Amino acid sequence: MALARDSAGALWVAQAASLWQWDGARLARVALPAGSAAPIHSLWADPRGGIEVTSAHGTWATGGAAGAHFRPLGARSVLRSADGVLWQQQGAALLRQEAGAALPWTLQPAPGTAPGPVVIRQALEDRNGDLWWVSEQHGVWWLSARWRQFTALPATADSGSGTGSHYVLGLAASGMHHAWVAGSRGHLQRLDLRTGRGRDVLRFPHAGVSALPVGVAEDAQGRVWVASADRLLRHDPQRRSQREWGLGLGTDQGPVHLQICANGDVWLAHPGAIQRWSTDGKRLHSAAPQQVGLRQDVLLRQLLCTRDGEIWATDPQGVMRWSVARERFEPVPGDGDGTVSAIAEADDGTLWVSRLGSLEQYRLAQGRLHRERRVGAAEGYPQLRANALVVGADGVAWAGAARGVLRVDPHAGEVGVLDTAQGVPVQEVLPQRLLRLGSGALVAGVREGGLLAFDPRALRAPATVPVLVLDAMSRRRHGRVIQVPIAAPPVILGTGDRHVRVAVNLLGRGDPDRIQYHFRLLGHDPAWVDTGPVAQRLFTRLPAGEHSLLVKARHAGGPWSAVRQLTLRVVPRWWETTTGRIALAAAICAALMGGARLHYRRQRRRAQRRQARARRLRAEQDSMQRTRFLAELGRQVRTPLTPVLGWSELLLQSPLSGVQREQVGSLQQAGHHLLQLMDDALDLAGIESGRLRLHPAPFVLVEVMRELHALLLPVARRKALLLHWTSTLPAGACFHGDVQRLRQILLNLLGNALKFTAHGQVSLSARTGPEDRGLVLCVSDTGPGMSQAQVRGLFQRFSQVEASDPAAHPGGSGLGLAISRDLAHAMGGRLNVDSQRGRGTQLQLTLPWPALAPAAAPPAPRRAASASVPSRPLRVMVLLPATEPDAVEVVCALLRSQGHRVVAVENADAWVRDVDPGPWDLIAADPDMLVAGGRLSARLPWLWPGVRRVAFTPRADACAERDARAGGFDGFLRLPVTGARLAAAVAGA
Repeated sequence: MALARDSAGALWVAQAASLWQWDGARLARVALPAGSAAPIHSLWADPRGGIEVTSAHGTWATGGAAGAHFRPLGARSVLRSADGVLWQQQGAALLRQEAGAALPWTLQPAPGTAPGPVVIRQALEDRNGDLWWVSEQHGVWWLSARWRQFTALPATADSGSGTGSHYVLGLAASGMHHAWVAGSRGHLQRLDLRTGRGRDVLRFPHAGVSALPVGVAEDAQGRVWVASADRLLRHDPQRRSQREWGLGLGTDQGPVHLQICANGDVWLAHPGAIQRWSTDGKRLHSAAPQQVGLRQDVLLRQLLCTRDGEIWATDPQGVMRWSVARERFEPVPGDGDGTVSAIAEADDGTLWVSRLGSLEQYRLAQGRLHRERRVGAAEGYPQLRANALVVGADGVAWAGAARGVLRVDPHAGEVGVLDTAQGVPVQEVLPQRLLRLGSGALVAGVREGGLLAFDPRALRAPATVPVLVLDAMSRRRHGRVIQVPIAAPPVILGTGDRHVRVAVNLLGRGDPDRIQYHFRLLGHDPAWVDTGPVAQRLFTRLPAGEHSLLVKARHAGGPWSAVRQLTLRVVPRWWETTTGRIALAAAICAALMGGARLHYRRQRRRAQRRQARARRLRAEQDSMQRTRFLAELGRQVRTPLTPVLGWSELLLQSPLSGVQREQVGSLQQAGHHLLQLMDDALDLAGIESGRLRLHPAPFVLVEVMRELHALLLPVARRKALLLHWTSTLPAGACFHGDVQRLRQILLNLLGNALKFTAHGQVSLSARTGPEDRGLVLCVSDTGPGMSQAQVRGLFQRFSQVEASDPAAHPGGSGLGLAISRDLAHAMGGRLNVDSQRGRGTQLQLTLPWPALAPAAAPPAPRRAASASVPSRPLRVMVLLPATEPDAVEVVCALLRSQGHRVVAVENADAWVRDVDPGPWDLIAADPDMLVAGGRLSARLPWLWPGVRRVAFTPRADACAERDARAGGFDGFLRLPVTGARLAAAVAGA
């Protein structure tokens, strides 16, 4: 099946044995002319009208004004191009019917393809005028619409047109239409560019198969000079004579560049030498490049003789000028940076210089180069190095490089690349092989072999307007890129869309890097925005409203495409509309009012918090001051209490009368009462300040109850009361808690019960809490009980329950129960009371202490030795402050009463200086005592190492024992001391 559309727009469909035409509604069958036979091979549209059909036996035209006429198969027509040329296939040849002549067109199969001739089955002309050929077995062929503008002379060795060699090694202009061509086969030809035919003039020495250039130049007398393989040849066409000289290079390898100046001097450049010869073949100068100011090891070097007689050379240092006076090449001020690979002179005397990625034009004035223009990447010049350069008569610079021929128009500021995309049949121009003939035509030696020739004046830009299409559109919303359909304008966007990208595409062939795109957003862009080869425009955001985006594009130097318009409608968000702004303003006002109220409330709360913080800080400071005051007061009280309690205890151990014993006992009881008051006050201060420290440890509850029973039993017996304890806990039940604080609470509760109970009993019971969790201790008595008003004020500080007989129940501090409740709360428990008038009182202590296995209980403490009979008399050193001689004397007396040998140190400083080595069994000292400028606790270990130490201190704070233990003391006693406590401390040290 084949399809074609004629010049009138009608669609034609061909099957193997039938032909159909679409009339706009249906396919109508077209009758075949007489003599035609199936099958139909192809059909194509004739630009003059109608369809050309080809079958197995002939061709005919149908649909035209003359009707269908069958022609027997001879030369099969395959296409009539828009310029009227008829292309036919006849046998293995492709014919071009033009101006009444049939011109053959050779199609050479590519290497590796099927053998046999190239048979074209169908042809097509696209919108750009390019011709496409579909062969039966050799693929698709393409012919540029600009094929008439370029001539490629092949490297043929026959008598036809061509160079006769694969590579062109050297070129020189000869007259208006001729060029001297030195080929890689060692032949020098004079080639007529009008016919493409040439004749061999001479053979020159050539070192192997290489594409490196040889020197070729024609002098003013029409003689041609050739420099190659260490030889210099001169051929005179008029006299038909030839001369040859040796260059003396010592090698036949390496490229040579030859230049003949206006004065007749012949200059040549070789990688190993720079030489100057006279017209009669005399070598005037020869030197290595580095000896004449040039860099050595430069493979390709070009020389240029300008019209004013200056000699120039290319070099990595830049463009170099020959100094006649110094006979060397020197850099010229004003030259740019970078290696110069080619140089050419324009008709106006300016110099064009080729560097990597740029062409530069200079004018020499007053010994200095002045750069007039630079054509680089900003102007569209590709990033390459051109090694061949020539300037046309119109001032346009032409550069030969690996990507083809570059055209730089300094007047229009345009840069064009002539490559295969523009119809150039070859790609790479060889270095130093680009010249301009007298007619203005350009000739270049190419890497593919042969020559490329074209007339710059005949080059025409393609007249076909390129087609620009809108390719794609995207936007970014909420962090995601979303594609936007553009098939049905207007395109709907939102003001919340960011990074709106519009991408377009210019159809047709051409270098993508040479396409030029212009965008313009009406109402926002004052002029066209040139994005160069970037086929897209990015808008960060678009304002609300309807916008028109205009786009146009063109290939380099070609016509602009039709302007495409894209309508964009940007819809505002609700708060960007008038109604939304009013609602938003109202909401903002309401928010501001609410914020102001909230701010006022917050400021008021902040002020209240600041005031509360200040009150709390003042309360904490007051509590700390009170605690420090009580601690200092306790210290001051404990020191004088030491002789009161100590001497009273010792007096009670001596023979006294009944009245004396009663008087001493009253004194001792008053001292203990005062000490208890101080301890309660200190506990209360610690609780208030939050610095109460608990020391939980495993303990056996039964042992604590037995100890309390034994301690308080004498008191109960004196009042004829029954004191007993019971427990429903397992034998040896162990708990984890602060046993000292528990003992303090139970002593307070049992002491109050014994004090206020006149007859009956006082009991202590223990059981587990609800669901077998925790511990419950109850203290019950058969006392008078309390009313509800008394119960409500029971735990108030410094308050006491009124007793029926105040003389029988001396008052206390009013702190015991308050401290007991606070201690219970500090340990996570609670203390409750149940009492009624006449029925007694029950105080219940509940603690959330976990029960432990009996094995977790610590071993029972070793009972202290009797205060009066020590296990072994010890030699004891007493180091206490000399400012308290009464306390020192009573401590020594208590120790001596227990059988120890005691030495009281009166002058501690002298004692430390004159150390008595002992032996000593025990040292009783105040750890805070200052001796010889330092603390006593720090000096004792190295003065009497290995001797046990017991701390005696009047400090009442909770850190006193910890500091003493940290100072290395084995025992700790807080003044005042009793005989029993002293004996226990000595025994435990």
